Amino acid sequence: MKTIFLKILHAGISQEIPADDRKKILITSLFSLVSILLLSFFGSVNLLQGNVTLGIITLSAALLSLSNYIYLCIYKNYRVTSFFIVLLMSILCLYLLISGGNNNTGPLWFFVVPVLAYYVTGLRTGTIYLVALLGVVGLVLFLPSESWFKATYQLEFSIRFFASLVSVSIVAFAYEYTRTQGENEMLHLNHQLDRMSQTDDLTGLANRRAMTKHIDHEINRFERNKRPFCLLLGDLDHFKSVNDRFGHECGDLLLIEVAKKLDNKTKKQDIVSRWGGEEFLILLPETTLEQARYMTERLRQSIEMLTITYRGVAIGVTMSFGISAYQSSQSFNDLLRDTDDKLYKAKHSGRNRVASA
Repeated sequence: MKTIFLKILHAGISQEIPADDRKKILITSLFSLVSILLLSFFGSVNLLQGNVTLGIITLSAALLSLSNYIYLCIYKNYRVTSFFIVLLMSILCLYLLISGGNNNTGPLWFFVVPVLAYYVTGLRTGTIYLVALLGVVGLVLFLPSESWFKATYQLEFSIRFFASLVSVSIVAFAYEYTRTQGENEMLHLNHQLDRMSQTDDLTGLANRRAMTKHIDHEINRFERNKRPFCLLLGDLDHFKSVNDRFGHECGDLLLIEVAKKLDNKTKKQDIVSRWGGEEFLILLPETTLEQARYMTERLRQSIEMLTITYRGVAIGVTMSFGISAYQSSQSFNDLLRDTDDKLYKAKHSGRNRVASA
């Protein structure tokens, strides 16, 4: 029996659906099944007790809930099905409020609506929906008009029922507000952690992990549409001597200024990363080898002209570059190795040079 129930409950849920959507489909399925069972039970009881109109309406609501559940299982659209549940429950509860239901207990079904409305529609829409619904309930309960077809309620009951419904709505609002705030804070924190995990602490550039993802993306894009791209690997010349002479604080300041210069001198679509130590890896999407040579020469000249002042001493630096254009079916490691070989040639050709062949 348990296995059968779980299969029914998880109908329409597959592993291809995102985890958050699976959770919402599961909750919607559970509420649909509970609604079908309760409405069917109370509808049957009303028919047996001779309350034909209420019995037919309740059983009709159960049939609509069943149709809604089948739609959910087939199309997995929990947004439509869950909103339909809220709308159906609201209409049914309004009818029960007006008619009194069974022995004037109909209004008690209203207490499930606030929680359900916030779950389905969210904080803003749920609040607007509930304010409108509470307004309608207040009119039904307190509007002095004989034209209203409704059960007779004692004034004390109407006041206490309405006050209780408002209280439940306020509690539901407070819960949804804190839940939404917590979820937003968690999303913000996750975004920050994700950004930190892909950013170099010193320079603020993309780090090795982020650059690897970008290069893999470009490789996949090239294999689909053959759009060219190039890699530049730059290494500061004699950087160790700067650290040895002036200290690591000076070296860090120089790395920061070099990173700014590289970032400012490349196009918006280009990705500049600190690959490690004094090495910078630059991805040039939509760029041919000839275009990359021209851009790299400009970068080399910009770095050559860069100076920083540290404790009254002007310090300059140069950079050597290796360039590679991606070739079809080339692996990431092969591409990086080829770029590194070009950098090696630039270094051993006298430094402060660009090598692409």
